[in-house]
Amino acid sequence: MSGAYPAELGRLPEGDNTIGGVFTELNRKKLWILVPTLLALVGAVIFVNVVKPKYTGEARILLENRDNYFTRPDKEQRGSDPPLDTEAVQSQVQTIMSRDIAKAAIRKLDLASREEFDPVKKDPSVLKRILALIGLTKDPLAVPPEERILETFFEKLLVFNVGKSRVIAIEFSSRDPELAERGANVIAEEYISFQREAKKSTTQGASAWLAQAIEPMRARVAEAEAKVEAFRAEHGLLIGSSNATIATQQLGEMNTQMSAARAAQTELNAKAKMIRDALRTGRIFETSEVVNNELVRRLLEQRVGMKTQIALEERSLLPGHPRMKELHAQLADLENQIRTAAERTARTLENDARVAGARVQSLQAEFEGQKRTAANANEQEVQLRALEREARALRENYEQYLAKYRDSLSRDADAAAPADARIISRAVLPQLPAFPKKVPIILLATLATLVLTSAIIITRFLFAADVGTGVVMPPYVQAPPPLSGYAPQPQQPVMYPNTGPPPAEAVATAPMAPPAERPQPRPTPRPRPADALAALEPLVDDLCGLKRSATALVIGCQSFGGDVASGTTALPLARALAMRGSTILLDMTGHGPEAEQAIGRYQPAGLADMMAGAASFADIIHRDRQSRLHIIPFGSGAGQHVDAGSIDFAEMIDALSQTYDFVLVDAGPLGAGTALIAHTGAMVLVASRDDSDPAVRGAFERLDAHLPGRVTIVVEEPTIRTPSPANDTARQSTTAA
Repeated sequence: MSGAYPAELGRLPEGDNTIGGVFTELNRKKLWILVPTLLALVGAVIFVNVVKPKYTGEARILLENRDNYFTRPDKEQRGSDPPLDTEAVQSQVQTIMSRDIAKAAIRKLDLASREEFDPVKKDPSVLKRILALIGLTKDPLAVPPEERILETFFEKLLVFNVGKSRVIAIEFSSRDPELAERGANVIAEEYISFQREAKKSTTQGASAWLAQAIEPMRARVAEAEAKVEAFRAEHGLLIGSSNATIATQQLGEMNTQMSAARAAQTELNAKAKMIRDALRTGRIFETSEVVNNELVRRLLEQRVGMKTQIALEERSLLPGHPRMKELHAQLADLENQIRTAAERTARTLENDARVAGARVQSLQAEFEGQKRTAANANEQEVQLRALEREARALRENYEQYLAKYRDSLSRDADAAAPADARIISRAVLPQLPAFPKKVPIILLATLATLVLTSAIIITRFLFAADVGTGVVMPPYVQAPPPLSGYAPQPQQPVMYPNTGPPPAEAVATAPMAPPAERPQPRPTPRPRPADALAALEPLVDDLCGLKRSATALVIGCQSFGGDVASGTTALPLARALAMRGSTILLDMTGHGPEAEQAIGRYQPAGLADMMAGAASFADIIHRDRQSRLHIIPFGSGAGQHVDAGSIDFAEMIDALSQTYDFVLVDAGPLGAGTALIAHTGAMVLVASRDDSDPAVRGAFERLDAHLPGRVTIVVEEPTIRTPSPANDTARQSTTAA
């Protein structure tokens, strides 16, 4: 609160503790400021010129997979390796700082001969000796020389990864600039060599193990294949040309022959029957078997000649003439001969059909016998196939091991296994010392002394003025009671029996202090149907079907158009989901009273308060009075802005996903951004019209492009909502998506 207090609450200060009085006090005690400041300036100048300079060399290493087509065992597979995560990069940082690499660098740099790295080579001061005697510091002579050098080496070594990249920086400090340069480069080279030797030793170990495993495996393969051949020879299961046993192959051949014999018998019987029918009907010349017969063909030629002669003689002779009778008798004889030849052909075909039938019977008898032989061999073939499978499995396993052994032998060379890192920046000779930075140290010491002495003088002046005036602080002025319908609820833990895992250490928050001025009454949203939960059951079933992992399914709820609100659907949907598993509703809008009415408190601590640092994570989780639902309201922070794309929001969603089964985010009107979509696994779009409307269809397609098959339209009846004048202006900047 601001403004003057009433006279009965206290007296105004008598001294001049205004801004002008503060400057007057500083001017009056300027010597107390200038003298320490000048002393600090002189001391800083002396310090930066007396202290021994320290130089730093920096080398950088890039972590990457350096296998190529010629060094990769499976040359046909060129799939990209997964990128290194943060833990892998930090592991390589710790590898560079290992004692083995440090010892190799110490030997290569000959640091044991330098006084800078071995404190024993210079006489310790009297103060250090006294501190070592009384046990406050370690005695350098009591520590092994290697440990002394290692301790100093690690003090001068700094290894860290550069930002959110796979680049590792190696900084080495020394009083000698050349040593600082060489130290950083040597450590980087030793790390590359360490990586290469590690991969080589792994390959050599694999080669040795494979060599030991291949010999027994080769003997087992030979033994299994010998068993297969011996079993086949013992039981006569020899393989024919068609990769089948001889008994099976013979059975197939006999079946083919028997089918051919049956077909020939049927064909001969049919031809004979056709000739018999032709003789009976007098159409003997229409059958090909009769016409193609050589004897019949000659008789037909004679018959034609005879008819020609009869036709010539009929010109001059009567039918009763002896010559004509003779010619007709000869023609009748020729036709009888033709009929006799046709009957002979039919009998020949019938005889051939009987021969084919006898062959069919013979083949049938042989086929039955062969079937019994093949049936007796089936049981033995089953045993043979089992032996063959075992031998084949051993052979494949042996060939895989043999191929890996050959690959390991080919990669046993020094250059065959490149290190998964390379030096991208070598250290150069430093020209300027890393410590001390003369200008920054002098400026910092001078300004710090100036500010500190000025702050001390101002603080003493203000405290002296307050003590002299005897001001009486005003009592706490109680604010008006909360609005009707928003009575504060007693404190109780957010815990339900058998409702799934509750948030860690989450308790219901105490009633917050209402505002100083009573706001206008807030309109109550339109009542929903009594069967609202039942109407949302199909949508709840679909959302439950989308949940696949152990973490929560994050669901976004946004409205399209100014005639509907997402909160009227988000609250009943969250309550319906709470019946299926632990659910929490996150209100990012603050424009509707649904969340506050469900909690039963006016302006409780919520999301905006936590983002502003005014409330903790446990303070903003409340429980629904009508269900097992947990709710995070928008909060009472005026003018706060909740950014769905911020890191804090992403971390909060991740924390809630580890605790609940469903996280429903009420994001208000649909916006153009996609920050919220990046966190969600499903989206509910509330509109007053279905997707037959082009605008609704366009909004649905934009969301479905980011979440294919996971966007649902809920059609609501249009409603008019009057925003609360107390906090609507403060919440207009809240982002929805």
